[in-house]
Amino acid sequence: MSGSADPSDPLQAVQWPSSQPWPLHPPLRLGLMASGDGSNFEAVVQACRRGPLQAEVALLVVNRAECGASRRAERLGVPVQLLDHRRFPSREALDDALIAAFQGAAVDLIVMAGWMRIVTDVLIEAFPDRLVNIHPSLLPSFR
Repeated sequence: MSGSADPSDPLQAVQWPSSQPWPLHPPLRLGLMASGDGSNFEAVVQACRRGPLQAEVALLVVNRAECGASRRAERLGVPVQLLDHRRFPSREALDDALIAAFQGAAVDLIVMAGWMRIVTDVLIEAFPDRLVNIHPSLLPSFR
C-alpha cells in the first residue's frame, strides 16, 4: 500500500499482515466454574498459556471441595474459590455469590466447564452475552 492511500476508504485501510503487535488488546480475564474432575478447566488453562486463546484464567469457582478441578487449580497456580451449593438457601443466592466472586476477580467472560448446577437468570443477567457453557448438558435429567 502506498503512502498516498486514503485511510477513510475501508478497502484501502486494511493492511495484511497487520503492523500492530499481537495481541491487539489485553488478554481476556476468564472466570471458570467446575464441579467435577476438571479436565475441561485444565484444557482451557493450557490453551491460555500455550495459545491459541488470548486469555488468562483469573478465577476458578467450584461447588464441591473434593472435586478434581480444585486440585488441578492448585497445581496450576490458578486461584480457586469454593462456593458449596448446599450452604445457600436458593439457587439465586448461590448465583449472587458467584456474581460477587467473579466481579471481585474482574472477569470479562465466564466459562462453565462442567458446572453441574442449574444457573438462574440472576447470573445470566449479570453477565449478558459473557457466559459460555462448554460442557452442555440437559440438567437435571442428563448430567
